[in-house]
Amino acid sequence: MKDLAGIIGFLALLPLVVGGVRWLSVRFGLPPEVRRKAVHVGMGASSLAFPWIFDSVLAVALLGALCLALLTLIRRREARQADNRTAVLYGVERASLGDVWFPLAVTIVFALARRHEGVEGILLFVIPILILTVADAAGALVGTRYGEHRFSC
Repeated sequence: MKDLAGIIGFLALLPLVVGGVRWLSVRFGLPPEVRRKAVHVGMGASSLAFPWIFDSVLAVALLGALCLALLTLIRRREARQADNRTAVLYGVERASLGDVWFPLAVTIVFALARRHEGVEGILLFVIPILILTVADAAGALVGTRYGEHRFSC
């Protein structure tokens, strides 16, 4: 029952995060990469709670599959939009499959970390997901500005 509540809660959180970022984008004109990474960080930070929410690897795998389905629906909806200014996940001008790889990575890391008990298992999940969440977002945001300013000495 706890796993079911976690799945429902997380599935409710995804549209809230996407909607919140969309609202911020319209209000403040966020660049496409910032929009994508805001959702990435929001969902990555939320998934850090998985060791305390979920007891079953199957529940996380089911959640990952449901997230993939939901993200596919968002992708199709945004692809049909004429106005790219509000596209949260797919407004960048490059092909990206991060919406596929991120839930898959979270599921795999959760399954591998569950092989260990206690604090060790928790750390084996939290540290890689934290790195995936923060380092990927930071790298992408730095990469959008790379080459604009030259350092000379």
